[in-house]
Amino acid sequence: MPYCKVKHANIYYEEMGTGKPIIMIHGFSPDHRLMSGCMEPIFEKIPGWRRIIWLYIVIASLWTP
Repeated sequence: MPYCKVKHANIYYEEMGTGKPIIMIHGFSPDHRLMSGCMEPIFEKIPGWRRIIWLYIVIASLWTP
C-alpha cells in the first residue's frame, strides 16, 4: 500500500485513474471505501482525473507492528 511519510506519520492512500490529480479526504466516521463508492460513479463519467483517496495515518511513535 503506498504511503507518504510526513514527520513521524505515514499517510496511506489509494490512487485511481489518470490525469489531473484531485485529493479526496473523508470525514471522521467514513473511510476510503465509502468515498470510493460515492465518487467513482461520478468520475466514470468525467475522464482525465487521477483520484487520490487518503486512507489513514499511522503515527510511528504509537505504532509497533
